[in-house]
Amino acid sequence: MRFSKLMLLAIVLMTSACASAATKIKATGIPVEPSIYENRLANTQWILKSFGQEGTETPVVEGSTITLNFGTDGRASGSGGCNGYSGNYTAQDDKLTFSRILSTKRACGDNDATRQEAHYFEALQSTDGFNLADDKLTIFYNDDKNSLNFNKAPSSAPSQLSYENLDNPVSLLASYFNAVNLGEYLRAWHYWEKPPGDFEDFARAFANTVKVQLIVQPPVSLNGAAGSLYVQVPAVFIAQHRDGSERVYAGCYVARRSNLRPPDIPKKGVWHIHKAKVKPASGGTEIPELLAQACRN
Repeated sequence: MRFSKLMLLAIVLMTSACASAATKIKATGIPVEPSIYENRLANTQWILKSFGQEGTETPVVEGSTITLNFGTDGRASGSGGCNGYSGNYTAQDDKLTFSRILSTKRACGDNDATRQEAHYFEALQSTDGFNLADDKLTIFYNDDKNSLNFNKAPSSAPSQLSYENLDNPVSLLASYFNAVNLGEYLRAWHYWEKPPGDFEDFARAFANTVKVQLIVQPPVSLNGAAGSLYVQVPAVFIAQHRDGSERVYAGCYVARRSNLRPPDIPKKGVWHIHKAKVKPASGGTEIPELLAQACRN
């Protein structure tokens, strides 16, 4: 696939995508009151080592990895060992709670890992507080009787930050695939004007996706109708799967922005995905041709 002599905008969103320090991160979940403790958790990544009652902790099942990533926008995400998950978190003083935790529904293939993941998700729903000391994070749950014991992820692990900008159609798609790459499927789901089907089915569709590279061409049309603006954005994305394979998809995303003003709409000037028509690309077709054909009727 050749990219030379092609005027297009390429947005590469990896699982470890980092937003620049100048990027404004906007909250998409429940607002979180700022505190020194929240700031200490924000933009940190952790790996679970053991859980249970103090003195009789159970080590993580061998061969499985459970992670917890705190975003700067009041959202948490990670892996339960088999499935990706995301939700909201609130940290204030020494208190820490999670809410609206949703995950994919991929089978673990191991009974011990299945039970461990179920216990972990249940623990997150009943957290009471936390203790942060050096490179160790202890999260208490079950009325402080039990704890989740994390070690900080190695410094070589890239930081994972959420990116959100709904001010234009291209940034909307960048935000959408950033959410997909971070496993924040609920956030991605809400970028749709009318979410496509059931959330669990939506999240399950990405269960085998590790990362996505998005390539878009500047919008090809701008139409106004009934108080709205509609923009067509040709797009190609390359999905890397857990088995190491890659697949190329091409299609046309239609973004919509309402011309109404608050209080008629919640927020002025925000774009949403109105509809999309995407399909696997034909083998051997080069990206310039895929983009050129994407939004043609």
